[in-house]
Amino acid sequence: MEAKMRAYSDSIGHVSDEMAVAFGPADQSISLRTLLPNAKFFQADDILVTRLALDVAQATEGDLVVCPAGIDDPVNFAAQALARGVAAILTEQILPCPLPQAVVADTSEAACAIADRIEAQPSTRLLTIGVIGDSGKTSAALMITHLLRRSGIRTGYETDLGGSDGIVQTVAEQAPTNGVQWIARMAAARDSGCGAMVVDLSNPQSLADTEIGWDLIVITGADAGPSTSMTRSTFGPDPITEVLEQAKSDAVVIVPADHPKLLRRVRRSGLRSLTYGLRRPADLSAKVFDEQAGETTLMVSCGDETALMKTGHCGEAFALNSLAAIAVGRLLETPLTEAVDCVAATPTIPGRMQRLARWGEAAVVIDAAGTPERVAGTLRTLRRQRVPGGKLWCLLTIGPEANPGAEANSGASCTGERLARIGRSVERFADRFVLTSQDNHKSTFLASAHAVLDGFKEVASARLVADSTRAIRWVVEQAGPNDTILVFAGDHCRTPAERRRCAQELEQRVEDARREFADAHEDEPMILRMS
Repeated sequence: MEAKMRAYSDSIGHVSDEMAVAFGPADQSISLRTLLPNAKFFQADDILVTRLALDVAQATEGDLVVCPAGIDDPVNFAAQALARGVAAILTEQILPCPLPQAVVADTSEAACAIADRIEAQPSTRLLTIGVIGDSGKTSAALMITHLLRRSGIRTGYETDLGGSDGIVQTVAEQAPTNGVQWIARMAAARDSGCGAMVVDLSNPQSLADTEIGWDLIVITGADAGPSTSMTRSTFGPDPITEVLEQAKSDAVVIVPADHPKLLRRVRRSGLRSLTYGLRRPADLSAKVFDEQAGETTLMVSCGDETALMKTGHCGEAFALNSLAAIAVGRLLETPLTEAVDCVAATPTIPGRMQRLARWGEAAVVIDAAGTPERVAGTLRTLRRQRVPGGKLWCLLTIGPEANPGAEANSGASCTGERLARIGRSVERFADRFVLTSQDNHKSTFLASAHAVLDGFKEVASARLVADSTRAIRWVVEQAGPNDTILVFAGDHCRTPAERRRCAQELEQRVEDARREFADAHEDEPMILRMS
């Protein structure tokens, strides 16, 4: 085991001061004829580029502007380019314009090549770590980032909850959607002196046209097996295949051993792998040693070494995410105990089993689980961690994406079955159940609620409250001090900024409900029961 770890570490290389050297945009112009030898040039023999603009409305004087494929009004585009004083146009078709033009087969691929050269190939100066899976990507990426930073490596990251260039943390209104934007994020991290960049690969297709290669690929998720959406695609390669194709030749894939078909697939790719798991033999494994309210104790093993891990990140899914992050540390020759301590110290992640506890009141746990598997896993974990005599309450929020009647197609029936499966899990594990709606989607609430209740045997045990604020207030009032309230917020948000706002708003609603309840009972005497 130690020899295997050392071989991996030697091939990846240590993150040294040399990797952290900052490079700004190249001082010299980039020759498109040299960079794109198959391009055809009009109005010029060559085009020298120092700046690139993807949107003609944002272009400035001297830029090379990209003309989107299939543009509706090329004449208007050309007029805007002339008015803004751009130097040249990168296009897939000749435009009626006197400006120099480079005609290429694929503007997206060419733009990525140009941006990468302008920014002096930033990904080659970083340890690049891509995290992919049906669930747990954000949590694992943030755990890996925390471990690397605690190990003395300045690290940038990009996740569903925001990103950082290694210095400034940002919550963008929109995640990167194309290769040029990803190259810019990599360049910002490099310019900030980062030695590593961790990326949540929720949309690996957005990097398809880039030359960004992954040094490490981390596959996450308790439900990351080959039957999930990560290995299915109705058109083109599935996400796992895309990411494996983007890996460097000497990359290492950290893969769950609990999914042998996925592991065999990784090994068939020719890339080296490091396994982690809870059930099957793995290079890095763990056993759940103890579970208390808000705390899980694991016994982590790697070869002949073992380490005890106490963490506030509870449940099997978080245990797997923690192992994936620890595996990264082991590849970088971080001692096992140190890697375990770093991952265990990762701060609470908003909307990921986020626990709001107060003395004398029911504990509230906020989770963004959106799949039946994640709902069942979270409920199972909290049921094991209940205080003796306490009840488990479940407050489920459903939105427009959960409406089984939204479209008259096969996807509608799939949504209905998914909601029914969630209903079955809730009835099995929760003692009390309340179903509510997003405030701006109450018109679809009844249809979605019926789909959830299709999974129940005793429908009368559920309570429906369309107004989410009233639902939270009612649950807080009814729950006892030993109870646990699980609030499923759903994963309906589309941008990092929206996810952050939703998590903060939900947390504020819970605190407001608690304060109102406390104010209403302020003058009541407290009765202490002596056992």
